[in-house]
Amino acid sequence: MKWKFWEKENKLDADVSELKQQTDQLQEHLTGIGEQLQKQTRLQYKTSKNTEEKLNALTEMMEKQEQASASAHNMGIIQQLIRQIDDMDMVNAQLIDDPSWEALLKKWSEALLQMISELGVKECIQNGEMFDPKRAEAIETISPSEHAAIPYEIVKIHQRGFSDANGDIIRKAQVTTIKENLQ
Repeated sequence: MKWKFWEKENKLDADVSELKQQTDQLQEHLTGIGEQLQKQTRLQYKTSKNTEEKLNALTEMMEKQEQASASAHNMGIIQQLIRQIDDMDMVNAQLIDDPSWEALLKKWSEALLQMISELGVKECIQNGEMFDPKRAEAIETISPSEHAAIPYEIVKIHQRGFSDANGDIIRKAQVTTIKENLQ
């Protein structure tokens, strides 16, 4: 009798050994896929953060350009309103003897001053203030005997000066001041 049950056992051992080997290979392959997946996840995270930073920088740059454009546009409007105020002041100076025009021109000038005030611009110097070369140019001086005032006081504004909301001078005023009393 030839019983070959031990041959079947050897064949089973070979099959089990082969299955174990294939399982080990699959396990190594899954470990490799897991590591690659982690690397891809980190790469995707870094890429998304980088893209987000670039988009934020681009948005910030576009906002700055928009503000600069609006600022330049506003400055153009402000310059035009200042020229209109100058024209009103010049016409008012010529029509000093006509009170009906004087009231109307003063009203128009005040309306224009209100408009530029809403844009953040104000007059930087007034009559009676002390002369400040940062805010005004003295185009004329008069002696103290002509006017009872202290030296360097502004007695007349020929052309108004303006500054923005930050105090930066847009245009210096042109003024008449009192000379220093040199006795």
